[in-house]
Amino acid sequence: MDWRGRRVTVMGLGLFGGGVGAARYLLERGADVLVTDLRQAEELTASRDQLAQYRPRWRLGEHRQEDFVDVDLVVASPAVPQDSPYLLAARAAGTITTTELGLLLDACPARVIGVTGSNGKSTVTCLIGAALSAAGLRCWVGGNLGGSLLDRVSEMKPDDRVVIEYSSFQLEALSGQKRSPWISVVTTLSPNHLDRHGSWTAYVRAKAELLRHQGPEDHAVLNLDDAAVRNAFTREGNGARTWYGLDSTSPPVATGLERGQAIWRTEQGDRSLFDLGRLKLQGRFNVRNAMAAAIAAGLAGAEPESAARGVESFPGLPHRLESVGETNGVVWINDSKSTNPASTIAALESLDRPVVLLVGGRNKGMSLDELAELVPRRARAVVCFGEMADSLKIALGVCPIPLATAPDLDSACRAADSLVRRGDCVLLSPGFASFDEFRSFEHRGDRFRSLVRRRIGASKSTQPVADGGR
Repeated sequence: MDWRGRRVTVMGLGLFGGGVGAARYLLERGADVLVTDLRQAEELTASRDQLAQYRPRWRLGEHRQEDFVDVDLVVASPAVPQDSPYLLAARAAGTITTTELGLLLDACPARVIGVTGSNGKSTVTCLIGAALSAAGLRCWVGGNLGGSLLDRVSEMKPDDRVVIEYSSFQLEALSGQKRSPWISVVTTLSPNHLDRHGSWTAYVRAKAELLRHQGPEDHAVLNLDDAAVRNAFTREGNGARTWYGLDSTSPPVATGLERGQAIWRTEQGDRSLFDLGRLKLQGRFNVRNAMAAAIAAGLAGAEPESAARGVESFPGLPHRLESVGETNGVVWINDSKSTNPASTIAALESLDRPVVLLVGGRNKGMSLDELAELVPRRARAVVCFGEMADSLKIALGVCPIPLATAPDLDSACRAADSLVRRGDCVLLSPGFASFDEFRSFEHRGDRFRSLVRRRIGASKSTQPVADGGR
């Protein structure tokens, strides 16, 4: 589209790059852009500074309905609910609404590989990028990971591959475009963001947008080990299906494990995806993630041996079972990206040390039952912290393991100091959103890292912890 002179409202500048990327993209192409955000100017200084040279118009600290009805386009942050009165007013007036990701997909000349799921989607997105790059294919990685690929879209070529992580919010906002990626990957499904979507059915419906408009030339890569994925996506869209899992032998196109190899069982015969012994990522769930990535890369044209090297050598992402230090024989692990109970459950099941679990944050409408049932069986002690501390303690009931509560993360780490034994790990896997205390899960994880480093620095002057008889 020729954007010169077009009147555009960018709703939600935000702090993570998407709003800045959309505004800059449009301003550089001659659009008349108004940026509106409920935050005050001083809260958005860093983001505003990135647009200063382009001189957009600003409406900060409020939204006004007239900014949404007498314009050519509204670009809304995916954090804005689709039933926002301002978006409803825009649509009623015939104004087109989209998102930063929608602008990217409209302008992108390359084929898109899309990844979604309740857990694992960031890791799989980056694994696919690593596999494609190792195989010599030019690729771009972005989406819900943060930042904006719009700044680079003019550099993209038709033969490139673009790997995008999609959140349920982004998929919901893109539903009007009726477009699904060439290759769609779904990792897991578990209740998440129910405070926003309202129900499990609505959440699954938003996730299904990734596959809904696929045609016969497209591909869906789906987790056979996840019952919710099997039930929800067996018939969604018209793309060819490849199922992956740890012990899968059917349907005909699936994966499994055999003699230390991850195997892709295709109708043309078995093919090795990667060597489990060379995989840097830890945990059974990460074996599944690596399977999904290797299959997607293969479907996208990556040579198998090179793709395998990319998957095997991938070191993992920050805040995802990240070992951040050891003091007196106690390993401290940062899994701050765990923002739902299913992710904490997966983390607990992947570790082979006794665990002192730090769990808590702000609930997004999710049940505590499964987590409360598993924690006493998989953790040696637990510290419930933050806004959820009291409700988690009640959910755990008469707990057979040591249990403490703390008002915040700093206090939770101090409580963990009194519970750990040599040979333990302290696992920050909160299971809930960070917004009771922090701006984001990254902010929470960074604070945890800082607290651990402080302990490492002080450990030389402290007495060793007891070995607990081990």
